Amino acid sequence: MTIVKFKCTLLSDIILSEKAATEGTQRTLDYIPGNVFLGIVAGQIYPQIGELDHATPEDRMRAFDLF
Repeated sequence: MTIVKFKCTLLSDIILSEKAATEGTQRTLDYIPGNVFLGIVAGQIYPQIGELDHATPEDRMRAFDLF
């Protein structure tokens, strides 16, 4: 398994919950889970891939090699 460490500077305060549930008791996290970064990157890459009408399916999949 590869471990990658990031240092990020947040521009505002955030609260990350342990679960996505909106009801009941919520526990907060004192770290940013990797899937949060994955979502940020995928949210930026996915629209760009959709704009590439000339891209082959292989080109589109290559963009996700990062994950």
